Amino acid sequence: MPRILLVDDDQLVSTTLLMTLENQGHDVVVCNDGRAALEWLQQDAAFDAMITDILMPDMDGLELIRAVRVLAPALHIIAMSGGGRRGNQDFLQFAEAFGADAALAKPFGSETLLATLQQVLARPRPG
Repeated sequence: MPRILLVDDDQLVSTTLLMTLENQGHDVVVCNDGRAALEWLQQDAAFDAMITDILMPDMDGLELIRAVRVLAPALHIIAMSGGGRRGNQDFLQFAEAFGADAALAKPFGSETLLATLQQVLARPRPG
């Protein structure tokens, strides 16, 4: 099963997504910010996909996506956002422009997450 790097600073969201992914047999590593995710990727790049929130402290998801495209260009990336004050559509469009393979507007259901992950993993690796 695919190995997933999950990045979200909201513990409730990350726990819910972790349970959803693990229930499908995925191997999941959870990080609560972009810097921690980059550290994981520098030490262990054996991930098939990264699912990242956009709005996070320290290093936001847009910065993370740009850095990952340099560090691990073949990694599939799914961005997600609840939007904050500006609304999630702007952030999600930026995420795709920065290299995300797919974008999900929060809230979304587990079926949507799993279907999007399956679609992304079925594509040829970017880069």
